[in-house]
Amino acid sequence: MQGDDQKLSLFADDILIYLGQPNQSLPRLMMILEEFGSLSGYKLNIQKTQVMTFNYQPTTELENKYNLKWNKDSMKYLGVILCRDVKKLFEKNYGPLNSKIKSDLTKWSLIPTLGLSNRIESIKISILPRLLYLFQTLPIEVSKQQFSEWDKIISRYIWLGKKPRVRYSTLQLSKEKGGLSLPCLRDYYHSAQLRPLVCLCDPLFRSRWKDIEERASNGPPIQAMIADDKLQSHLKDPDNPWIKSVFKIWNGVCKENKLGKAKMMLRWCAFDTQFPPNSNDKRFQEWTSRGLTSYFTFNHKGKLADFQTLKTKYGLNNQDFFRYLQVRNRYNEIVGNSVETKDNKILNIFQMTYNTNSMVQRIVARFYQGFQVNKSKNTWYVKKKWEKETGSLIDDEEWESICKMLRKTTCSPNWREFGWKNVIRFLLPRPKKNIKT
Repeated sequence: MQGDDQKLSLFADDILIYLGQPNQSLPRLMMILEEFGSLSGYKLNIQKTQVMTFNYQPTTELENKYNLKWNKDSMKYLGVILCRDVKKLFEKNYGPLNSKIKSDLTKWSLIPTLGLSNRIESIKISILPRLLYLFQTLPIEVSKQQFSEWDKIISRYIWLGKKPRVRYSTLQLSKEKGGLSLPCLRDYYHSAQLRPLVCLCDPLFRSRWKDIEERASNGPPIQAMIADDKLQSHLKDPDNPWIKSVFKIWNGVCKENKLGKAKMMLRWCAFDTQFPPNSNDKRFQEWTSRGLTSYFTFNHKGKLADFQTLKTKYGLNNQDFFRYLQVRNRYNEIVGNSVETKDNKILNIFQMTYNTNSMVQRIVARFYQGFQVNKSKNTWYVKKKWEKETGSLIDDEEWESICKMLRKTTCSPNWREFGWKNVIRFLLPRPKKNIKT
């Protein structure tokens, strides 16, 4: 940003520098790099230096003076291929990775010593990290069809091309619920893509990209738009692919997890379009500078804080008491109309962000756990089969205890897998179909 100091560690590889007005700034940059090299002993490898231009054509003088690789359509930076055409990002990055994943799974299928649990662990150790890296570094949309294709490839590898004996969704359940914790790639993708939203809401998190995103609005802060679609009209560039993509994913996640009303807790009282008092009273906007932003900031020990607590913590005046009553009415309206607001692991991440004095850690893992908890998938269908066969009823808590017991009775991975196969009815022969002749 103009007027800001930016520091780079030039002893490292893969340094990416953005320049405006290259005719003036590039010669200045090269002079600084030459001076740095003379003092440090480091030398710029000019033959490997690439230039990707946007709305700019270098002069003949610059091309002849600096032997750079000009006008590259794409370049690789920290393992990610950056393209001039944003629409080619998926093809350039996920295309080669897909081919590599297919090749690796094909080779691993030939290893005779890999059991079912080993093959699932190989997905966690090798496949998931490579995909998760792109999920976190590329804010682009990945279609449902692509996730279906990945699931088919992984399922084929897990069952060695044979017909699956256990539902794929069951394998993705946690081990405490009777699954094998096979990663759900779509949930990991959503978790990684939503991480920037949490960072935007975290007042302690500072980064250059956050400064850029915060300047993308002409009016209300971008944080206030997360749960209020009507405010998105204030975006300077509504078609910005990065902002558009994350908002689309967030709206889809809210729909799938039924957070329509509960997410209103993320609205800022100063800009809430369904809170009329803020339209004429600008004092609410002054509250935001004191830290009273979203409705979560009014929380204290799980419920709305009293006025005296807020007055002491945020420095409010006695004249703010009536405004507090107005906010309290709106707060109770949101909480009263939504049972999903309480103890929701997805919203709790944002609540921790607004209410704690330290940055929230392991955001991707927390989101993933929240998605898993909200899912209605379980192994009760297996329990019903045991009930039908034994002629007895198995309590839900008892069934959950049985699933957890498999992890506690032995430390041997082989015996744990054997016990799981018994409980999940993996070892029972399938009923044969009657064939009429």
